[in-house]
Amino acid sequence: RFLRIIILLNTRSRYFNSALRRLISADRRRYHQDGFDLDLTYVYRHIVATSWPSESVESLYRNHIDTVAAFLDHSHGANYWVYNLCSERSYDESKFHDRVTRYLFCLLYTSPSPRDS
Repeated sequence: RFLRIIILLNTRSRYFNSALRRLISADRRRYHQDGFDLDLTYVYRHIVATSWPSESVESLYRNHIDTVAAFLDHSHGANYWVYNLCSERSYDESKFHDRVTRYLFCLLYTSPSPRDS
C-alpha cells in the first residue's frame, strides 16, 4: 500500500522525486549544478563518489542510472571510468559505454574474538 501511494504521488507531481531524495539525503550535500540533482560528491577533482545507480522503484530515492550516465557524459565526456565496488549487484554497463570495472570483494566486519586479544 505504501508503495502504491509513492507511485501515485510520483505520477502526480514532478517535484516528488526531488523532495523524497532531499528527505532521504538528510543533511548530506547534494550535487546541484547544470540541471542535475544528484547524491554525489567530488572526493578530488577527478574522483566522484556516489551511491548505487538505480532503476525502477529504487530510483524514487536513489540516483537514476540514466541521470548518472548523463551527468558523467556531460561533465567528463569520454574521460571517465566507473569502478563498481558493490559485488552483490550489477547493472547495465552499456549505460556507461562499457567503461566499468567491477571489484568483487566481500566486506566482512567482524569484531575480534576474546581469543584474539
